[in-house]
Amino acid sequence: MKTYVGLELTRTRIRAVTVNRWTGAPLQCIEIEWDAAFPEAAVRLLEKRLGAAAAVSLSAGLELLQVKHITLPPVSGADKRQMVLLEPDRFFPTGSDALALFTSAATDLIFAAPLATIEKWIAAFEEWGPVDCVEPAPVSLSRAIKRSPTPSGTFAIPAGEGEQGSVEIANGSLVTSRRAIGKLSAAPLQQLPQIDGVAAEFVIAYGAALAAGGAASELMVSPQRAGQIAKRRRRELTRLAGIAALSAGFLLFSLDRSRARVLNRIESETAIVASQAAPALRAQTQLARLSIQESTLKELTRSHADVMKILAILSTRLPQDAVISMLRVDGNDWQVDGTAANAGAIIPALDAEPLLRDARQRAATSRFRDGGRTLESFSIAFRATTAKP
Repeated sequence: MKTYVGLELTRTRIRAVTVNRWTGAPLQCIEIEWDAAFPEAAVRLLEKRLGAAAAVSLSAGLELLQVKHITLPPVSGADKRQMVLLEPDRFFPTGSDALALFTSAATDLIFAAPLATIEKWIAAFEEWGPVDCVEPAPVSLSRAIKRSPTPSGTFAIPAGEGEQGSVEIANGSLVTSRRAIGKLSAAPLQQLPQIDGVAAEFVIAYGAALAAGGAASELMVSPQRAGQIAKRRRRELTRLAGIAALSAGFLLFSLDRSRARVLNRIESETAIVASQAAPALRAQTQLARLSIQESTLKELTRSHADVMKILAILSTRLPQDAVISMLRVDGNDWQVDGTAANAGAIIPALDAEPLLRDARQRAATSRFRDGGRTLESFSIAFRATTAKP
């Protein structure tokens, strides 16, 4: 599978990072030596070790660049480039060499490198894959730092021999960059962090890889080369859109042709499954019914007194000669009718039971003779409780 490749180029070394062209996830990190004046051998070695490249992004190390802060009107990066190229000797000691400039509308920071060197690198790396971006290492670093938990700071980055390089980044945006002989200041600079599992020494190359495929809009190339890259990006976008449309057409065609077959197969399989599942469905229905009954019984148990316990209390509290002729229960409301030799003693006996409440006569007591005995009728109501107070 082709990947996007980001390369950090110094005078003697190349650090390379490949990322998934769809997700941007880092895949491989390698470092090789090279001769910047003769890049062809390094290109062959990188292709051998990393495979085919869908796009290549080049990040020129700080030691290969001239850096200036130039105050210009607030115009686009392309317009700033044209302003500087009108009098390049005024800003950069170019001699007779043409310059490749990186300019941005967001900052007055301008990077310059010999255009012939940049073009030579592009020609060499185009043998491996389309060179989609050329930019300064500080710009690549700021792109990677955006993915860091702390996207701000002043970081030390590689520069020339005996030099110290620094890049200041605020919320993922490049603020300034410097290279100087010796130390820039007494305050220590931050070291580059590990980002997305990519080791610190490969973070600049990782930022360059994230620019491949068209993420970078400002390039350190000639206007002619920038036009070629933009045209190629449009062609690639059109090609991908065409492939997507063609794939969608084939998908719809396939769906239309296979829909009837799929529906027939689904219907037959559904009938088979339905017949096989019928016993289980019946069991599931019965289980649901039992579950409802169980819930109802539990609710009744919680809210109603224990019937058997109340009957046991009545058998204990009623007189031994009492005869119950009728017993009615409505929830926790009870009514007991019957006869006894002394009906007046029944209510005090029930009142003495903690689980019974509000014992009372529902009808007047009548006295009558039964054989040789005098009996009294009673009709008593009370309320049963679920627990002792």
